[in-house]
Amino acid sequence: MLGKKIYDPKHLESDILETEGFNFFDYETTFDEIKKTEQVMKKIEVTEGILKDFNDYEIKGYEIHQGVTNILTPIICKDNVFATYIHGIFDNSKFTNDFLNMIRKKKICLNKKKFYLLINLKKENMIN
Repeated sequence: MLGKKIYDPKHLESDILETEGFNFFDYETTFDEIKKTEQVMKKIEVTEGILKDFNDYEIKGYEIHQGVTNILTPIICKDNVFATYIHGIFDNSKFTNDFLNMIRKKKICLNKKKFYLLINLKKENMIN
């Protein structure tokens, strides 16, 4: 959805043949019948955008592919938007803690104690 277009020529996901993406990134995706899932461990390799300070972080998760998207890196980044095929990226505690702290510092939001209290309440589904 973050690319230019999504094509579904075999109507696997809906009756719509193609739909516009959000156009954040320069790629298009075409769905196919074959679904491939695999566990992955990849390094973040970006030099710009919100993740530029996270270069070389190792991320563990899984990827699901059902079609073709021509992206050469596991994570793409532009300004304050990033996209990845790695599901479970926020299950990597070092990355998640550092990422949330970076956002907190940039936004000068809640003090750290209140911030983590809100995160834990959210995880426990006690708040929306």
